[in-house]
Amino acid sequence: MYPAEIEGSEGDYVATFRDLPEAKGCGPTREKAIKKARKALDAALRHRMKEGEPLPPPSKAQIREILVTPFAEMAAKSLIVRTCQASGLKRADLARHLGLKKKALKKLLDPNHESSIAEIETALRGFGYELAVGCFSQRELQP
Repeated sequence: MYPAEIEGSEGDYVATFRDLPEAKGCGPTREKAIKKARKALDAALRHRMKEGEPLPPPSKAQIREILVTPFAEMAAKSLIVRTCQASGLKRADLARHLGLKKKALKKLLDPNHESSIAEIETALRGFGYELAVGCFSQRELQP
């Protein structure tokens, strides 16, 4: 979940992310700006993954910020990519470490390829993570 600041007044709201300044969501209401911010967050993560750019981990929310969640698959894939980037391993070594074939790893790291939950769980376990699914009410994510 990435922190976003919502600014504006009725009819013109903008949501921005400190961690991903290229992601912005605008809307006539606060709710629509947040909805568009989620899509923009997903697009920014997808673009950075596709271009091989670093993915920043979400920072801690500050006062006046809300938490915005990327779509579930992108959240999981971005964690895998961040962990891969931090490992410093080459793809062939990563594939061996995760017990995957190179082609399977390539698909897993491709933001435009749909990966199954099982594939995502396997990769995350290889890095010592367990995938957990949680639900939060929208009220819980807002100050």
